[in-house]
Amino acid sequence: MTIQNLGVRDGYSNLGVPRLPRLREVTLIDHSEEVNPPFFCDDDFASVKKLTFITTCGWLDYDVTCIRRFRSIRVLILKNDGFYDNHIGAHDPSSLMPAELSLLETLTLSGKVSHRILDKIRAPGLRKMEIEADGAHGRHSLVASHLVHMVGLLERLCVSFNKDMHETSWVEELERLIAEAPPLVSVWVSPWMARCVIGKEWCFKLHVTDPK
Repeated sequence: MTIQNLGVRDGYSNLGVPRLPRLREVTLIDHSEEVNPPFFCDDDFASVKKLTFITTCGWLDYDVTCIRRFRSIRVLILKNDGFYDNHIGAHDPSSLMPAELSLLETLTLSGKVSHRILDKIRAPGLRKMEIEADGAHGRHSLVASHLVHMVGLLERLCVSFNKDMHETSWVEELERLIAEAPPLVSVWVSPWMARCVIGKEWCFKLHVTDPK
C-alpha cells in the first residue's frame, strides 16, 4: 500500500477506514497524520514487514511517532527525496518517545535523514545498514554519532556515494562507525571509495567489496 500526501488532523477521527489485517508492505510519502486517535488502527500495521518512509519537504517530530506504530517491520527505508533536509519541528526532543523496532534487521538511509529521527530509532537486532547519498546534491546520513546506538550487532554495512565527494568527511565517519560495530564482517563500497580507504587497518580485517 502506498499513501501520499495524507494530511489528517484532529476532528476527523470518525472517518471510515477499511481494515487491513494482511498488509505486508507500506510506502508513506509526505505522510502527516496527526489525528488522535490515529486514522489507521495499530492492528492494521501489525503484520507489515517493510516500511518505506519518504519525505520531500523536511522531517517532522511526529514522523517518529508514525514509524513506531510499525512494530513488526524487518526492513525500514528512510528517504529524503527533496531539497529540504533540515528538521522541521517544535517539540522538545527529550519528550519524544523512541521507535522501538525490535525485529528490524535492515535499515536503508537515502539522502540526509534528520539526526532527530535517527537518534530516536531503537533497533537492537539490526544486522544490515545501507547508506546512500542523494543523486542531486550528494547529501547523506553517514554521521557516526547519530548511528552508533544501532550498530552493536551489525554484520554488513553498505555505503554508496557519488564520485568526487569530499574524502575526509565520509572516510572519517565511516571509520568511527566501523569502530563501534565489533561483529561487522563486510563493508560494501563503490570502487572509487575503496581506493580512498586502501591501507586503512580495518580494511585488512573486513571483506571490502563493490555493492553492485
